[in-house]
Amino acid sequence: QLFKVGHLLAIAAVINDEEVFGANCENIGFKHEGDGVYTVVKTDFVGGFRKEVNPREGFIRVGKDTEIEFEKLPERFKEEFYDCLNLIENDGQQNIIGFFEREGLNKCMQEYGAKATEHAAWVFKRLEKLTKEYKKPGGMQMMESVIVDL
Repeated sequence: QLFKVGHLLAIAAVINDEEVFGANCENIGFKHEGDGVYTVVKTDFVGGFRKEVNPREGFIRVGKDTEIEFEKLPERFKEEFYDCLNLIENDGQQNIIGFFEREGLNKCMQEYGAKATEHAAWVFKRLEKLTKEYKKPGGMQMMESVIVDL
């Protein structure tokens, strides 16, 4: 599956990334997939997983002092955003825990606890907040509640 701008914004919102694009878009790049198809790639992860970064509701922080308003995004990007939140939710706790069990991650994630289960709980707590904040119009809310019983 191609990584799209809406996906990038959703992941950034979930991990509370404060510089998705960077001041001059230095934190993203594009990979040519062939046949005129390009994928958005994150080249530098700056400030993710920070508890204190709280952009205004309905806004996504994309640079140090730059936010974009979700409602003003193109419809395609909003759909990709919703789809990505669903993908993360449906991926399940075990896969998220597996992600955080990778070697080296505990050191950089100590602020959120020493265990992969605690990291996953933080992600699902953020996911629950975002699915309440960003409801897909014309349809059911993506997720009524995420129960993290780890």
